[in-house]
Amino acid sequence: MSSPEHYPGYIALLSYLNEHTSWSYYEFLTLYRDVIVLSPPFSDEWNGLDGAWTHRFLKKAEALNPKDFEILKVKVDSERSKNGLQAYWEGVIHKRKKLAVKRTHVLGSLSLLDEAGKYNVDDLSSEGFSDSFLVDVSSTSKHALDNKGLISQRAKKIKTTSKDESVDLEENGIGIYSEDDDEELEDHTVSNEELPCWSSYEKTFQEISEDKKWRLSSSQRNVEDVLHAYALKLEKEQLAHSFIVDTSDDSIRGLFSEIEWREIMSVNKKTVPAIDRKLGEHLLKYKKKTPSAMRMHIMKPWLSGTYNRDEHFDFQYVHQVFSYLLDEYESPKNQLLQPHLEGWYAINIWSIMIDKAFLNVQDIELVRGDSVSVASGNRKKKAEKGTNGRRPDGIFKSTVNNHEYGGIEVAKTCQGPHDKKQLGDSLKLGKLLKDMFDQLSSVVNHNEAVVKEIEVVGLLHSRLQLQQLLVDYGGGSCLRLIKEVTTNVPVYLNDVMELINMIISILRAKLRVQRCIAVLKDDSEDASFLREITQPPSTPPNEQAGYLTTSRTVTCPTFKSPEKATKVKEVTIKYKKPSNLQKRLLKLKR
Repeated sequence: MSSPEHYPGYIALLSYLNEHTSWSYYEFLTLYRDVIVLSPPFSDEWNGLDGAWTHRFLKKAEALNPKDFEILKVKVDSERSKNGLQAYWEGVIHKRKKLAVKRTHVLGSLSLLDEAGKYNVDDLSSEGFSDSFLVDVSSTSKHALDNKGLISQRAKKIKTTSKDESVDLEENGIGIYSEDDDEELEDHTVSNEELPCWSSYEKTFQEISEDKKWRLSSSQRNVEDVLHAYALKLEKEQLAHSFIVDTSDDSIRGLFSEIEWREIMSVNKKTVPAIDRKLGEHLLKYKKKTPSAMRMHIMKPWLSGTYNRDEHFDFQYVHQVFSYLLDEYESPKNQLLQPHLEGWYAINIWSIMIDKAFLNVQDIELVRGDSVSVASGNRKKKAEKGTNGRRPDGIFKSTVNNHEYGGIEVAKTCQGPHDKKQLGDSLKLGKLLKDMFDQLSSVVNHNEAVVKEIEVVGLLHSRLQLQQLLVDYGGGSCLRLIKEVTTNVPVYLNDVMELINMIISILRAKLRVQRCIAVLKDDSEDASFLREITQPPSTPPNEQAGYLTTSRTVTCPTFKSPEKATKVKEVTIKYKKPSNLQKRLLKLKR
């Protein structure tokens, strides 16, 4: 008889505690999400699920290491309070419901196919098809429709690192259902679910040598190894598959300790571009919370002297933004309150807010309309001939050469950070920015000193929301992505500070693009040549904020989204030539 402690998921918990020296409740949940989805309790209340697994985690941890239990308990409480576990558990509940629907669909489909199959076999037999086509429908359906078929019949023995502790899950009567068992069922379905393949990702990881990995001095762990272990367990592609550390992702944050995370965030950290003080004062003059007060201010001349484009462009840009949007705020129908198609926002909001802001950046144009990215195309052509690059919604590109300094993606919906469409666009934009970073890095021959200063900018906007994404160099083969706080175009002027903050975000994005252009211009051919022949053979470690982190400049290629393989069942149909009698009967039937 099995121990009551051996609940489904117990082995996963035990394996985690035995294999890790620094325990983290959030890390355990992230690494073993698939196991937790399939393990009881099966409550629809996220609080109950979190409470049950917290109790299990702490109980086993206390048994293994009672000495440090109180410290761990404080750490777990801290993780539960700040890591947004409600979203995690709601995702688990959603996944369970999705699996339940899939099982119901499979069983129902097979039942219908069973009846249809019997009818078609009889019909085909009467039309002259040979008996070799006939199948034992009853035996097939019996196998597929048996509810026990949903549980793998293979004995799954999982050996833990504890001495003499081996649990045979079947012998202990513990029912385990895994998504692998769906493969057996899906052979009988009409439409096959597409399955992702991480083989190219695994190949890329294996090609990274140890000296080209980002080793954290605070723990001696390689960031690439941590991302690899995490990414292999994912059902869908994420930025981790391109070795991009998404600093806004709580799941990624949970993979590292506090001291490791401080090092990741501080290495090669860029300063926030400073807005000119006079421009800031000019902006605050538009802090009017009613349309009438705003109209009164806008009708006053903002410039007393002669206009100078180099000096006054941003001042005029601010004035134009408020002047244009004031028409909406004054209108009785206020179209900002209504949902519109993407095109409406592109013309009426973002062409004013973004496109006009970048008009004074020398040798740079913002190309919209699904233009192909040269940086992305170059990467794809290396991997696969005849493949075009990504088609973002906008590209900040040089008019002198093919250099690209940033991109824009438009999300159709804005239902929060877990919205599928918005997550997908964020992934696309992150990968595009990596391609652009790699292109600029190759322009300077991957010179470490210059690469550390490169920063590419992405703008993700949806309806009236805007978020700025920044990609720069982390270390080893990894890049770092930082997402700034989302800003909004307010629907009423009483929230005018939201609009002012959005304008500041766009102006900072422009300053970042200009700074990146300057970095590449400063690296002239002569300077690059002299640096190459005079620098020592080995570059000393990067020293910043008290950390020593070995930095390499050649990053991994951006992950190519996997082509999903589908299963196809082949059925051979043998046709038997009808006899003369059968021909006459067919004519009579017609």
